[in-house]
Amino acid sequence: MNLSNLTVSNMTILTVDANSTPNKDKLFDRETLQFTVKLIRSHNPSLALRIQNLIAPSATPYIQYNDEPHVTDQFKLNLDSYTLKRVVDTLAIAGQELAEQVLLTEQGDHNFLLEVKSSIGKWIAYARYHQNQFERVQSNS
Repeated sequence: MNLSNLTVSNMTILTVDANSTPNKDKLFDRETLQFTVKLIRSHNPSLALRIQNLIAPSATPYIQYNDEPHVTDQFKLNLDSYTLKRVVDTLAIAGQELAEQVLLTEQGDHNFLLEVKSSIGKWIAYARYHQNQFERVQSNS
């Protein structure tokens, strides 16, 4: 699916071309973004606020599929390299601290750690996608 953005009065519409597939690495669901905010808030409040603003109620995404709009909890990110690096670095620090705490105390929620790992993996996949796009642009220049 091919996605294109169209913003209409604080409403983002994603148009889906049924003949292609969307780049999953650039799409984040609301739950992952909220979990990211929760993890990084104590380490970098301004960065957490920036991510929170991506999922603000005024930015409700809609997906246009077969000419019918549908509300979706998928957000197509377009972060700059510096912000993306800060998110990945901050998540890595938060995840390492949580893992060390669980290992040292032998207490903690192992499922929560798996969620942290999954979230970090999603952001790393987006970073790889971002890097590939940058390299493609550089090679075409």
